[in-house]
Order: sequence, then structure tokens, then C-alpha cells
Amino acid sequence: MKPKIYFVVKYLPPLFYYEKLLSCLENYDVAFILLEDKGTLKYCQDHKIPFFYFFNINSGKRNFLTLPFIKHIIDRYRFLKKCDKFLKEQKPTKLIFSEIKPCFHASALMEKANGLGIETITLQWCLIHNEELPKISWRQRMLKLNQRDGNFLLGIFKNVYFFLLNKIFTLLDFFKILPNYSDFLNNSKKFGVFNEKAKEVFLVKGIDSKKITIVGNANRQSIKELRERVFSDRRFRQSLIKKYQLDPNKKNILLLSTNFYSGHAAVCMTPDEQVKYFREIIEAIQKFFPSNEANIIFSLHPRERNIYSSYENLGVKIVMVTEAKESIDELIALADLCIGHPGTTVNFTICASGVPAIFFNFTPLRFLDSYAKYYGVKYIVKEWDKFLSFLEKQKNNNLEKQYELYEDKDSIKRIVNFITS
Repeated sequence: MKPKIYFVVKYLPPLFYYEKLLSCLENYDVAFILLEDKGTLKYCQDHKIPFFYFFNINSGKRNFLTLPFIKHIIDRYRFLKKCDKFLKEQKPTKLIFSEIKPCFHASALMEKANGLGIETITLQWCLIHNEELPKISWRQRMLKLNQRDGNFLLGIFKNVYFFLLNKIFTLLDFFKILPNYSDFLNNSKKFGVFNEKAKEVFLVKGIDSKKITIVGNANRQSIKELRERVFSDRRFRQSLIKKYQLDPNKKNILLLSTNFYSGHAAVCMTPDEQVKYFREIIEAIQKFFPSNEANIIFSLHPRERNIYSSYENLGVKIVMVTEAKESIDELIALADLCIGHPGTTVNFTICASGVPAIFFNFTPLRFLDSYAKYYGVKYIVKEWDKFLSFLEKQKNNNLEKQYELYEDKDSIKRIVNFITS
């Protein structure tokens, strides 16, 4: 019987990242543990990837157990029991986690595995950084509550509810009725990180240096190979052009959305303002790359909904990578120019692809700029005139590289060796 490795994920992006490693782990039985259904369930089903889900599907009739507070307490109890049953029956050799500060569910699973002597590993897949998010004004807090919950009063109610729920969990833990893993540090036995900068951040977070190994970034190796194939394999390129319904005789301009109307950044725009913001970007692009010369591909953030139907009148191709059939790596490999904000994890891939790129930030969220150094981004455009001049330079094929070109040769091999050692 082969030893078992399980990748623990909540969202599609880390699942996509870890999937690159599956074919190199043929000496192991490999599967995914899905902590939430954020598109991961359907993706694994469609791609016939083995998985276990740790969330409820079709919770059934409403009764006493579905009342506020009671429901969350029962759900947590059931989750912990499910962890115990899973670890006892499946007997995994290794569990691989994706977050430096795991959520309750990942933290609980990690602690229980550690207690049984199962090897726990944290493998970096996205950006981590030292900087704390800046304090926001009361006006911004109100906007965030309204955007996140659809209603300011509902947002206040939910904040109060979850504050009280957390206090209840703390009391249940104190009286040893129900353990609470929410405040646990990451206690993985070892950590695989991208580079020296990432190692420095892990050290600041309190991780023992003896646990940290620099393994590289699998995306950086795979994008290099994918882009070379796009240009060397004509049939493969045509298949991607057909897949994304692009005109093969036009240039491909990839514009990456950042979600400013929900989530942690929902402090500066409403949905309508977000649509207006990116419409102005698109109209600027089309001054130099009109629709008869270029395919404008607008890639949505995995956690946002499509509010951009009006862009179709501009001839823009809207792509939702959350649909699982789409691949941001494929779009980057096809691109003649990538345009996006400095605070997206996709920049790791862009900065290894060799594709010309423009990074911009016309929002008041200056904390996004601090992320750039971790990706290798050298310049962030903050003025419209500069943005237009960069587009003109790219039109004339003389735009300077806006990032340090990173290569991670054999990173997948190094990651696999790290996992299996």
C-alpha cells in the first residue's frame, strides 16, 4: 500500500497550484481535503481528482440544531469528530497546508495530526508579507460593512454575532467542553517557501528557521514551459485560441481585475464605481490597441462575481477562472501584454513569464504598492499620463521590463523532494 499525502485547501487557487505536483508524486496516494466548497468540489469531480470534503452538503430540515449559535457550535463539534474519524481511518502519512495562519478548520486538523505523529507541512503558494493592513476610517468601515453584507445594519449585526460567538467558543474551550484552535500559531513540522524574502517573513511570523526550506515556486517553472510550448507548438496554440474564442490574427491584452468592492479591500469603491474604474482602464487601452487589432481579455478575480456585462459592448472578452475550465496560466502564456495591480498573486507568474507588463494603482489603497517588492515589480504607474505613455511604448514595441525576470529551474523537483524527504 502506498503512503498517503493529502493537500488541505479551501479555494481553487491553491488547488490549481498543488495540482502541478500530482504527476510527480506517483509513489504516493494523493488526494485533496476540501475545507469549504469554493468551487473546489466541482473541480475535483470534473477532473476526477480524489478528495474528501469536510463541509456539510444539504444540511437538511430546519430544527433546534439550526438555530443561531447552536448551529455553529454543533457544526464545530461535528467537524472535530470528522477530523478524528478521517485521521483514524485514512491514516495519512503527510498533510500539506496552504496558509501561514490557518483558519480554525485547518488549524484543528493540523493540531490533531501533530498529536498522532502525522507529518504536517506548510507549502507556500501565494504572497506573504510583513506589512500589516493600515487602519481605515469610520467612513471606510461603513462602506466595507455595506459592501460585504449588502446592508450596513446587517453588517453591524453580523459583526456583533460573530464577536459573541467567538466569546462562546473561548468559554467552551476554557471549560474543556469544546477545544478552540482559532488562535493557534502554525505548528507545521516544516515549511517550504519561495525565496529568501519569503523566509524572512516566516521568521518574523515566529517560525523556527530550522523548519524553513527554500524550494522555489512551481508556477514560475510551469509558466516558462507553457509559454515556450505556446510559441513552439502551433496546434497547441490554436487549441487555446479556440478555447478562449480569440481572434488568432489579433494581439492579446490581458487585464487582471482586483476586487475592490468586497473582501478586505472593499473600502474605496462600490460595485458601480468598480465597473467605472476598469471601464476607464479598458478605454485607455483601446486608444492604442483598438478592438480591430487586439483581443482585450478581462480576467476576474476568483472571489468576485461578474458585474461587467456592459464591457461586452466594448468588445471585451470576460473570463472567470472560478469556472475551473479556465486557466490564468494559459492566458498569460498567450498574452502580448499583461496589465494589473501590484497586489495580486498572479504577479508571481507574470514576473517569470517574460511577457511585457504594466502595473498600475489609481486607487487610494497605497498598501497595495508595498506588495510589489515581493513579486519583483520594479515600477507602479500612478498617473494617467504615464499609463498612456507606457501603452504607447508597448504599441511601438519598446516598453522596458517593469519587473525583475525570475526563473525557478527545477522548482517542481525541489518541491517534490522537500515533500517526500
